[in-house]
Amino acid sequence: MKPIIGVVSRLLQVHFTALQVFALALIPRLLWWAVAYFYGDYSFCTDDSIQYIQLADNVLLKGCFSLSPEAPFYPDIVRTPGYPFWLIPFRTITDSVAFIALVQSIMGALVPVLVLLTIRRIGMPGASAAAFLTVIDLSLVVFTPLALSDGLFALLIALLVYLLTAPKQTHRCIALTALVMTALIFTRPIALYLPLGLLIWWQVRGASFKAVTMGFVMALTLPTAWMYRNYTHHQTFTMSSIGVNTLYLFHAAHVQSKAEARTFEAVQAEYLTTVRSSFDWEHDPEAVKRFLAHCRQQSLAVYRAHPLETIEVTASNVMAFFVKPPRAYFDLALGSSMGYAPVSTTPGGLNEKVSALLNQTGYIALGLSLSQLVLNLLQLALCAVGLRYLFKRKRPLAWLVLCLLIYFASLSALTQTDARFRLPVIPVMALAWSATFYAAKPRSSYPTGSDASRV
Repeated sequence: MKPIIGVVSRLLQVHFTALQVFALALIPRLLWWAVAYFYGDYSFCTDDSIQYIQLADNVLLKGCFSLSPEAPFYPDIVRTPGYPFWLIPFRTITDSVAFIALVQSIMGALVPVLVLLTIRRIGMPGASAAAFLTVIDLSLVVFTPLALSDGLFALLIALLVYLLTAPKQTHRCIALTALVMTALIFTRPIALYLPLGLLIWWQVRGASFKAVTMGFVMALTLPTAWMYRNYTHHQTFTMSSIGVNTLYLFHAAHVQSKAEARTFEAVQAEYLTTVRSSFDWEHDPEAVKRFLAHCRQQSLAVYRAHPLETIEVTASNVMAFFVKPPRAYFDLALGSSMGYAPVSTTPGGLNEKVSALLNQTGYIALGLSLSQLVLNLLQLALCAVGLRYLFKRKRPLAWLVLCLLIYFASLSALTQTDARFRLPVIPVMALAWSATFYAAKPRSSYPTGSDASRV
């Protein structure tokens, strides 16, 4: 134990400025962008990226939020408008996704900076070390440049945590937090229920009833308007259909494939065939409403029929959420002919999955994946230890970290967990990482009174 504490004590002597952290974070991000673009001939696009770009182009050129490539342009309910609207200014300048990827890579370097500033403001040790762990996290490096909402979402979460840990929750701070929360909901609908947590947090931090009410209304006004827009077009009052969609086509399909010892792809293909033949998508105005009801009913039927497999798949997804490295994305960006080929749904046991992994992965991608797996496990261990110290010294902050981790892990587990789903909890876990340094620094050396946040 003493050697470990000695190492930790030496790490505490490292003090980065915000500019130094930003510069350090830029190095791997710009290097990855250059390697992926020039060596891998990479477009920084996935299937989801193409949808986001189509939505942005239709808004820009046709004045409608639709995934239809040509008229009639059916109003889309799958995606939320946050990220497509983020893309619009770039699409007016250039058709190059590489330029968007470059800008997002630079913006991604702000996440470690916000981690550093947040930890220092609340008076905890290890701010530089926690920021450095965020700098070298390859998941942030590889996903942020993609034309996907995840990198922007992670940056907004880091900004949200920074605002929530302000020394005083003033009216201005609450208003800014509400605006960031609105942006989060529009960027990824998984954030829709987070405003309920804001009510509790603001009350704990001593905000007035008037300020709390103002913030809550501000956070949900525009999302509610968007849900009403979806109701007028599709007769369903929802932010997005993607949650129920993935619950059925990914989570329930995975459960059934495991229960029946069939391939995930075969089960999902059956689901899709049923969906395409059962609904009149072009003429029935309630087709989306009926489809979502079908997804809920069929998913629940699968779960009732296979409860043990449901628990197994969900638990496996939770573990994958915290430790899964972006192996397939490494391989794709580095020019692999295999493309994106996940092995989590490969039929069979561990031996079959390992065999598929080795057959589908290049050596460089495999090395990067193993290094990120080790880092993920280290970060998870540091988070567990740090939460223990947080509950002893900064209980409200400990509850904030724990609740956000549970929130994102549990909702992300109800689909086919992807390594990019972990991005928003990285700046949250960093607060717990820094708390592990309490073991190596005397309590008397911490800021007190007005020098430290009360969170």
